[in-house]
Amino acid sequence: MEENKNSTSRNQLKEILPKRLKMCRENAGLSLRDVAKKINKTAATVCKWEAGDIMPYGETLLQLCDLYNVDITTFFGVSFLGSGF
Repeated sequence: MEENKNSTSRNQLKEILPKRLKMCRENAGLSLRDVAKKINKTAATVCKWEAGDIMPYGETLLQLCDLYNVDITTFFGVSFLGSGF
């Protein structure tokens, strides 16, 4: 049962995180290239995060929080005031 619960949580994260990343980038008025340049990644990588093909982890998530001026919980569906999520 616990394994199934963890699998569900991972699947939910794979749905939520890309949407939140894109929403935060757009709210910050940044392009894919802008974000990539500021955190030393490629625009293709940022695009893959927002498409849900790959996920950013660790230090990269913290860089994105700073860049978008959000708390890390925003990315995981815990809180985002006024977002409609």
